[in-house]
Amino acid sequence: MSCSKFTTSLSGNENGGPRTDLSVCSLKEFITFYSHELSDYYGEDFGYPDIKSDQVGDTIIMCLVDFGHWRNTSPSTTRTLRKAGRNRRQKIKHRYSYDNPMNRIHGFLIGEEVRNSLVPEENKILSLSLICASVFSDKKGVGSDLMDHFLHLSKEAGFTDVILEVANEFSGMDVDSDDESDDESDDESDDESDDESDAESDDESDAEPWFPSEEVVEIIAHEFWRKTMRKPEGDTPYYNVAKEYIHCHVTDYLYATEGEIEEPEPQYVSNEDDPKGHEYGGFWYRKGRNSQIGLIKFYEKFGFVEEPEIHLGWHCYTDVPFPSMICSL
Repeated sequence: MSCSKFTTSLSGNENGGPRTDLSVCSLKEFITFYSHELSDYYGEDFGYPDIKSDQVGDTIIMCLVDFGHWRNTSPSTTRTLRKAGRNRRQKIKHRYSYDNPMNRIHGFLIGEEVRNSLVPEENKILSLSLICASVFSDKKGVGSDLMDHFLHLSKEAGFTDVILEVANEFSGMDVDSDDESDDESDDESDDESDDESDAESDDESDAEPWFPSEEVVEIIAHEFWRKTMRKPEGDTPYYNVAKEYIHCHVTDYLYATEGEIEEPEPQYVSNEDDPKGHEYGGFWYRKGRNSQIGLIKFYEKFGFVEEPEIHLGWHCYTDVPFPSMICSL
């Protein structure tokens, strides 16, 4: 399995980021290294993930970490702390101080192996689901260091291509959604699976490896999510991604979830020369693409090019016509 090869290469990687001088490691390695500190700070059992297990799943989470001495990640933090009240000081320390071990993660990246019957057999695809440089980091080049390592390790693991879609607030306009029915079925299946897992746990021995509690998953997802906050100068802070999206990926990663091969139907546009507003290449697609032109140029620096076939012919993502890009390795 290619994700297993990726994880093995990541665990054996000793190179730091050339721009940031930070170390790259998997999320499980980070939890293992700072298990005591995380448990003490959050009051939950962070345990020791089995980083040598062959059960890797389809999801990869890699982090850019500062393993150095304790410090604050904001040069103005010390001065601000002197003037702040108790509650304000605790809030600042939680965001910028290494008292909170999660602040040692200056950036993170989530990848997923694509299992899709429409993708040609000769293509081994890894999807870049999320890349984030923490808004609370004082390092420059975090995203670039993450991307360099990710593409290098993907190639070493035997993947032929990395794909992504450029999320934005506009492309989903006028797209029909079946979210309500999906949510209902998800709730039902969750209830059933909980009953089964409770029954199984009674028969399990105490020697089972550590798996995170829901509280631990929620802590990690929340800490990752707050790193994605963006605050334009003079504008209201916003998040480009929902916390639930990160929560699902963290769960799949820590529980080594392996999905089944999907069998989607290809997508089409009614008229390639004049697509409808909700279709790929249509009005809302163009508006969304223009809103993220800076991010698209960032991806292009690493060899990504736009490829509509990912959304249309392969249908690797949802029905929302986000711009889709590919980097051939």
